[in-house]
Amino acid sequence: MEKVEKRARKVAIFIDLPNLVYSARRFGYEVNKAFYKLLDLTKQYGGIAEGFACGDFKTLELDLSVQRALISQNIRLIHCPPSSSGETKIDDPMLVEGIHSSLRKDSDVFYVFFTGDVMILPVSMTLRSLNKNFRVFSFSESASSLLKNMPEFKDFSSFLRKESGNSPEEKK
Repeated sequence: MEKVEKRARKVAIFIDLPNLVYSARRFGYEVNKAFYKLLDLTKQYGGIAEGFACGDFKTLELDLSVQRALISQNIRLIHCPPSSSGETKIDDPMLVEGIHSSLRKDSDVFYVFFTGDVMILPVSMTLRSLNKNFRVFSFSESASSLLKNMPEFKDFSSFLRKESGNSPEEKK
C-alpha cells in the first residue's frame, strides 16, 4: 500500500468507466474486485465527498452491486450513451466538467482519477498550478505513455496483483 504523506479531509474521485472495465477484463482481473479495490485505495486519502463515474452502462454491463457501492460513496453515475456510430466520446468531457465543478466548490480536496486517457493531462497541469494533491490510477499496460511518466501516476494492476498474490496470467 502506498504511504500517504498528508491525509486530506475530503476526496473527489473521477472514474473513466470504459477504461476501468475494459482494461480489467482485458488483463484478466475480476471487474467487481477492481472497483472495490479502487474505492479502498481512494479511501486511504480521506472520506469520499463526491465523485463521477462516466460511461455507457448498457455496453459496460456494470454489475448492480458495483453501481450501488459507487452510489453509496457519493459517486454520481453518469450514463453516456453511444453516438449513432456506436462510439462513446462524451464520457471524457463529462469527467472534465465534473472535475471543474469540484474545483469550484471546495479548496481542501484530494483528487483521485482512474483513467488511461491523455485528457487528464491539462487537468493535472491545472491541479499542479493550484497546488492540489492528486493521484492518477490506471493499468500501465493500457495507459498513455505520457500518463505513465507523471509523478502522480500509479499502476492499478500492481495493487490488484498484491491483493490476489499473483498475476492474472498465473491464474489461467
